[in-house]
Amino acid sequence: MTKLTAIALAAGLALSATTGAFAQDNSASINNGQSMMIGALFNSLTAEGIGTDGIEKLTLSEVARLNNLIHSDAERNDKVGQANLILERARERE
Repeated sequence: MTKLTAIALAAGLALSATTGAFAQDNSASINNGQSMMIGALFNSLTAEGIGTDGIEKLTLSEVARLNNLIHSDAERNDKVGQANLILERARERE
C-alpha cells in the first residue's frame, strides 16, 4: 500500500467515525430540545387549567400547534376544547 493510499484510507475512516459521533451528539441535542419544549408546554397547559394526559405521546407538530394555541388570542373555551381534542388524539395513538 502506498503512503498516499494509506493517508486517504485513514482520513476516510476518521471522517466516518466523527460523522457518527456528531450524529449521536446531534440526536441527543434534539431529544433534549424536544423535552424542554414539552416541559414548557406542560407548564403552559397547567397554568391554563388544561389537563396534560397524553402529553408524552404528542408529535413535535402537535407540540407546536398546542403552544401556538395556548399563546393565541382565542377565547379560553376554544383553547380548552381544541387542546383537549389534540391531546385526546395523542392518547389514542399506540
